[in-house]
Amino acid sequence: MNHRLPILAVLGPGAATHEQEETASRIGSLAAHSGWVVLTGAGMARNAFNVLSATLCVAVGGGAGTLSEVALALKAGIPVWCWRSWGLEPPPGTSAPSPRCFDSAEALLEALKAEMGPSTPRP
Repeated sequence: MNHRLPILAVLGPGAATHEQEETASRIGSLAAHSGWVVLTGAGMARNAFNVLSATLCVAVGGGAGTLSEVALALKAGIPVWCWRSWGLEPPPGTSAPSPRCFDSAEALLEALKAEMGPSTPRP
């Protein structure tokens, strides 16, 4: 029996805009209220820990560090959802996964609500 809680890694730039910070905060709050563990933070070693521990990664904005996290997640087979971040497509002829990109923060939040299911209070 697996009792592991689902984990959401929220990825983004070190110097985020106010809109990016607000959206990342809403994402983290939704995940926490749905019973998910939320991981975020900076530093090269922590990037790998966060991404490789995740059930799902969400990138909000981002620079080269975020790009490396997105690539690491995709390589590890961890789904990546992006809002105003890196929208990558694999080279023609490959079957590598791509991030799921959203045009609006609201669309991303609605998809997360559906993915995470009903809110589950934590003990």
